[in-house]
Amino acid sequence: MRILFIGDSIIRGTVGVDWVNDLANAFPEWQITNQGVNGDTLVKINQRLEAIFQKGGSYDYIVFNGGANDLLIPHLPSKGFLFKTAHQHLIKQGYAPRRSMREFEEAYSQTVDLIRSYTNARIIILTVGRMNEMPSFHLNEKREEVNEVIRKIARRDQCMVADAGKRMDEYLGNKETKDYFLENFFRVSWLDRWQCALFKRADSLSEERGLLLTIDGLHLNSIGGAIFRDEVEKYLRRVLKEQIYPGSSLARNSS
Repeated sequence: MRILFIGDSIIRGTVGVDWVNDLANAFPEWQITNQGVNGDTLVKINQRLEAIFQKGGSYDYIVFNGGANDLLIPHLPSKGFLFKTAHQHLIKQGYAPRRSMREFEEAYSQTVDLIRSYTNARIIILTVGRMNEMPSFHLNEKREEVNEVIRKIARRDQCMVADAGKRMDEYLGNKETKDYFLENFFRVSWLDRWQCALFKRADSLSEERGLLLTIDGLHLNSIGGAIFRDEVEKYLRRVLKEQIYPGSSLARNSS
């Protein structure tokens, strides 16, 4: 199977854990291409996706994750001068977030329509993970609205939903965690990335900060990464069973 992963830093995996690479290592017979880019909004992801198809990219499955940065970017100015400067830079560079639910639904629907206009690939869309592990954090209310839009689009357009956002919420439940969300500009923009890439410190960063699924309230540690990986893997495994046992109840009932 040829599988394209497209999206933001959760797909890219250079901050936190690279769960897409873990999936590729577990299934070397699959041809997995990672086209995640840190910080990308829906607008930027759609631009890159169209460029990939115009260059002749062909895939059996496309796994799409986006929307977190559309929520995050408008929040950046409230976090201080350096984050505000980063916000201004992103806007100038065309990382325009979709602010209303109507705009978000239109942009997300455009992604699905774009894929369908170029390919017959099956589409797996991921819901947005927890933003700050505390459920009371104000972005999580809007995140759940976004995830409801994602589920609605999936039902309407017959996509598969890898509901990692819901699984993260269920895992955290009433567990004790910390109110921590991208607390230091230099850690967010540089230091955490290099500690994860060079020294594989995602889990130790989580432990130091009292977090359970993320290293900074957004990017995933090994447990959070496993949630995303497992949600996608169950659909890909189903395809393998369909290929081995076409039309059987075993294939239909797998999850």
